Amino acid sequence: MPQRCCGLADPAGGAPRPCVFAADGAGGPSKIGRRRDGPRCPFCCPEAFGHAASSPQGKGHITARLQHWREKGSPVYEAAFTFGILGLLLPLDAQNDFRRRAGESPRFSKATSWAHKQKARLHVLLRGKPIPAAPQLCGAGREFLCECRWSKGNLSVGQRWLPWVRELRYHIRNYEKYRGAEPAASRKWRRAWWRLRRELRRSLLPAVAKGKPYPAAVAWAAAEGIVDVEM
Repeated sequence: MPQRCCGLADPAGGAPRPCVFAADGAGGPSKIGRRRDGPRCPFCCPEAFGHAASSPQGKGHITARLQHWREKGSPVYEAAFTFGILGLLLPLDAQNDFRRRAGESPRFSKATSWAHKQKARLHVLLRGKPIPAAPQLCGAGREFLCECRWSKGNLSVGQRWLPWVRELRYHIRNYEKYRGAEPAASRKWRRAWWRLRRELRRSLLPAVAKGKPYPAAVAWAAAEGIVDVEM
């Protein structure tokens, strides 16, 4: 007759806990196929589990048994993670890896998943990074934004920052439109707003590199935090 598992040994020296990890999922003791690991199965013996999990073939045997229990709907599947070696010795991440291998939907622990640490982070993931409120503009920056809002026929030809208006007015109008949709802006609009910030920064960097006096567009961008300059 094949040898049966003697159960999980009590570290305090008490009677061993009966093994319930039979391959058929009926709750009986498991068969011992290899005498190298002693009289206990990998689900009841740390040494036997270490030997099995140290090779891809052994880990595959453990996974196959877990998958069979799960597909059969046997309570032995959860018992393996409750009072078997999987639940007693393995960290939560390693347990979740075995559950994933067995076909279970991935589980994210709060200790390792940044999106589930706080509800605010999960909200940012689903809705996008919020668009900040508009700053208080004054001087040249405010005049520049007003020029961007005007129609092309109302632009002042004599202004030295007129070329910037012609180049950036379309982007800045969209920039203002996306911001005006807050706090109900969609994820698509929020991503578009942050992308426009990067495009505006690339467009204005040549003017920043030339130094003072800066065009009024740079004054507006500095107030928005798009470029970092001292006006």
